[in-house]
Amino acid sequence: MNMKKLGTSGVQVSEMILGCWVMGGAQWGGADDNESIRAIHAAYDAGINTLDTAEAYNDGYSESIIGKAIQGHPNDYVISSKALNCHSKYDQLKAACENSLKRLGRDYLDVYFLHWPSHFYGGKKVPLEETMAAMSELKKEGKIRAIGLSNFSVEEFKIAMEVDRVDVYQPPFNILWRRMEDENLPYCIENGISVIPYSPIAQGLLSGKFSIDSVFPDNDIRSNTPLFLPENRIKALELIEKLRPIAEKYRKTLAQLAIKWVMQFPGITAPIVGGRTDKQVLENVGACGWKMEQSDFEKINTLSKDFWRQMPHYNHFFDTAVIEQK
Repeated sequence: MNMKKLGTSGVQVSEMILGCWVMGGAQWGGADDNESIRAIHAAYDAGINTLDTAEAYNDGYSESIIGKAIQGHPNDYVISSKALNCHSKYDQLKAACENSLKRLGRDYLDVYFLHWPSHFYGGKKVPLEETMAAMSELKKEGKIRAIGLSNFSVEEFKIAMEVDRVDVYQPPFNILWRRMEDENLPYCIENGISVIPYSPIAQGLLSGKFSIDSVFPDNDIRSNTPLFLPENRIKALELIEKLRPIAEKYRKTLAQLAIKWVMQFPGITAPIVGGRTDKQVLENVGACGWKMEQSDFEKINTLSKDFWRQMPHYNHFFDTAVIEQK
């Protein structure tokens, strides 16, 4: 598997990154720890040595599972984690990083992200300059190798970059959700910031495995997110049917096609793809090692833009509140 550079940091990641949110169990209807560990090992054997997690994923449980999976050879992996927005004050952030390292059984993180702006989810606003000062100190101490921002605006990037270099951006991006394209992506390209988007399969929707009648339990985040609302899901399912012939042309699954489209999108470094089981991980790996013809990429791009134009302007990827119409 090819390796990709992250900004100017010197960190290199596999061209596909294993997303480990589901391994925390919470918000995804539960998870089996042994299955999660097998999935991590299957990813590594397939060439995916890069794992993405966060302290928010079931109060650090995802990090703990990764720690068990990599025990004995922790530095064979490239690992990124993310700090909760309620840990945005200087001392809180430094303590949060130490706790993540303990759970992972590591001395350093390859990338440390600020997950959300401090004021999100009812949090108290903390000056980004203070949070970034803690990030900068962690880098000087060798606790982290690169600084990243996840769900942040261009304006916030500019503030952060006044304090220290940000090398990585982690937004939601897929055929059905492309908000970062207008402002954040051009800014990142211009400033040499690598983009490693999450949810390239749109929380599984682009796999084609769900129907309009699919129901999710209350402890599954998809029970109340924008793309799974009935009025959006029905349009997404219509789009997915138009993707099937393209996937069949390459003898690929819909999920593999969706991932490949993100991989080939200009300015994208590597997608973060979740996997609950080793079987899912190996299916996702099928997005690597081939190239989609440009004409097919453009067909999908046109379908994607048509869908996106119809979407209301939701607050963010996980919030069904509409803040304005586009």
